[in-house]
Amino acid sequence: MMICEGLIFLINIDKANVIAYINKKTENENFDVKRCYYHQKKKYDLIKDVLAFANSSSAGEKYIVFNIDNDNFQLCEMDMSTLPDVSDINTLLREYCEPTINIELNRFNYNGGQVAYLKICKSNLDFPYMLKKDYMIDGKAKLHQGQIYIRRGATNFIANRADIDILIDMRVSKTLKIEVQSIDKKQIIVDKQIKSMYSSSFIFTNAAKTNVLVKRAYIKLETLKSVFSIDVSFISGLNTQSFNSQELLHIAPFDISSNTTIQKNIYFTISPECINILKQSEEMKATLIFVDVNNNEIISNTELWSIESN
Repeated sequence: MMICEGLIFLINIDKANVIAYINKKTENENFDVKRCYYHQKKKYDLIKDVLAFANSSSAGEKYIVFNIDNDNFQLCEMDMSTLPDVSDINTLLREYCEPTINIELNRFNYNGGQVAYLKICKSNLDFPYMLKKDYMIDGKAKLHQGQIYIRRGATNFIANRADIDILIDMRVSKTLKIEVQSIDKKQIIVDKQIKSMYSSSFIFTNAAKTNVLVKRAYIKLETLKSVFSIDVSFISGLNTQSFNSQELLHIAPFDISSNTTIQKNIYFTISPECINILKQSEEMKATLIFVDVNNNEIISNTELWSIESN
């Protein structure tokens, strides 16, 4: 595995996340464990859990993990043949939930056995997610049309008015768009020293009632063979040519005022070795991610990128 300066391979992230949560031995807004998969007569619990995770304001992927004891967080003896195909879960969710919720189902070897997990993807941003119709068993409604579930800590709740206001604000308030389809190499002055950096522009719309304070930004680059993450060093105007180290994003978070739309540039470094790897790729897709001070992620559109050498 090759790791280049400013470039990190993102491999087995889900497995690492799940193991880290298991080791913490605490369920939370992103993590829940089950001794076994949902019983045939308890499919409504699956629907309720997925809805609550999809509506969570907590940043990151959400995981429902199977074959782990929820008391001691040790491996159980679940029969993995009881795990359905992900298409069956998608069919159930599409029948009872709206809008569509993106999920993934996977498993991996763990402590001499296997662990399975259902991931509720962080790309689910079309809040709020709700019940499309009643879920009936023996003539009784276990879930009701229009119900919206949220998750606080390790518990699911029916959303109240304040919760729904937050969900709507999360959906409509912030959009991030990559503006160009190339990254440009520039000579930038940092602390009075000339440094080669790359830049690209973006447009950010903040329709929320409060400012957005961005503490971190990174670019996810996908080639046909690999996925990389590149941290953004600076956010500034389109024609900025100099910075000082106190303006680094992790030192000075970038403030985006409420009810505004801005166009700015991101500036970042990539080593020559890694640039060569990327240039040899037939296709390179880029996604820009902002992380605010509350650890919420704002994810841009995905664009095909090329590298320009000036």
